[in-house]
Amino acid sequence: MIKSILAGFVIGIGGTAYLSCDNRYIGAFLFSIGLLLVLIFRFNLYTGKVPYMKLTIGYFKQIGKILVGNIIGAGGLGIILSFTNLQISQKAAALCNTKLSEGWRIIPLAIMCNILIFFAVEVWKSWGKNLEVDASVRALMVVLCIMVFILCGFEHSIANIFYFSLGRVFNLDALLYLIANIIFNGIGGILIHHAVSQYNKR
Repeated sequence: MIKSILAGFVIGIGGTAYLSCDNRYIGAFLFSIGLLLVLIFRFNLYTGKVPYMKLTIGYFKQIGKILVGNIIGAGGLGIILSFTNLQISQKAAALCNTKLSEGWRIIPLAIMCNILIFFAVEVWKSWGKNLEVDASVRALMVVLCIMVFILCGFEHSIANIFYFSLGRVFNLDALLYLIANIIFNGIGGILIHHAVSQYNKR
C-alpha cells in the first residue's frame, strides 16, 4: 500500500511540474519525472501494473489495492496543494473542465494512454534484461513515451485524479469521467500486452 501511495504521490509531483510550465513541451518533459521515479524505486502504479493483469480473484484484489493507494497519494497531494497554490489550482480546474467536455472521446484517449505507458514500462524492464542498453537510453525512451501521450492529449487516470483534486472539481460528471478513465486505461494496457505477447510467440 505504501508503494502504491508513493506512486500516486510522485505522479502528482509530475503533474505539478506540468501545470507550472507555460511551455507545454517543457511541461510534458518534466511530467515524466513521475513515471521515472515509479520505475526506479519500483513503486506500484495502476497504469503500469494493470497490463499484466490475470483474471484471478487474487490479482483483482491486488490491482484494487494499488488503485486505492494511487488515489490516496495523487488525490491527497492534489487537495493539499489546492490550499497552498491558488494559481495552479485554478489552472487545474480549467484543465479539468476542458477534460469533462470530451464525452465519449475519453474511451480512445484512455486506451491510447496506457498503450504508451505499457511501452514505456516494457522498454525499462525488457531492455534492461535482454539487451545491453545503457540506462540513459532506456530513460530517454520512457521520457519520449510520456511526452508523446501528454502532447497527444491522451488521458492518464492517476494524473487526472491529481488534477481533479487539485482543482477541487468534485461532482458526478467528474466521478463518471474518472471511472471511465480508469476502466479504459486498463483495457488499453491489457489489449496491447496481449497483442505483444502473441507477436513474441511467433
